[in-house]
Amino acid sequence: MTTLHFAESLRELVGGVDVVLSDIWGVVHNGLESFPEACEALHTYRSRGGTVILITNAPLRLLTLVEALVLARVRWQIELIFKLWKSHGQIDTWRTARAERILCEVYAKLLAMVLQQWMLIVGCWEYADRSLTKAAQVIRDHAIELASARARGERLCDVLETIQRVLRRTARMNPRAKDPHTYQLLLALTTVDEQA
Repeated sequence: MTTLHFAESLRELVGGVDVVLSDIWGVVHNGLESFPEACEALHTYRSRGGTVILITNAPLRLLTLVEALVLARVRWQIELIFKLWKSHGQIDTWRTARAERILCEVYAKLLAMVLQQWMLIVGCWEYADRSLTKAAQVIRDHAIELASARARGERLCDVLETIQRVLRRTARMNPRAKDPHTYQLLLALTTVDEQA
């Protein structure tokens, strides 16, 4: 009698394999939300030199090839937000060995990242051509003003409005012809849909 073995992870299946064919529906997402572990496994495989080919039997009227590729790329944008939090917010580093101080520092940094994310959403989220890294730097540049104005409501509003004005004028990504940014691909899809 043959015993079936179900792999626990992609790593068990791909040793020595150059290409992975992966269905989208049921593997990468369920139609409503993505499966983070599967997405991360495929991303890790690609980052180590493997090739991932996404396949689907979704009808063209629901999802064109171009739309599928853009959507796969958009998923990476979520990872970039977490990278921004970790790299620029340094939430995984601390300056002490004492547990209670580490915890205090981690909480403070997480609060700062939540505040930063809120300011990004309020200040420039509607502008697709903004670099979150550049925008986060603008917010960090105003951190002292924010901290000093926190107890004075009117002054805090002034500082927040200043940051919003700066974000509206700066932190832009230059359009690229050879390797378009995700926002350019999404805008192209939107333009095609509006023309149809």
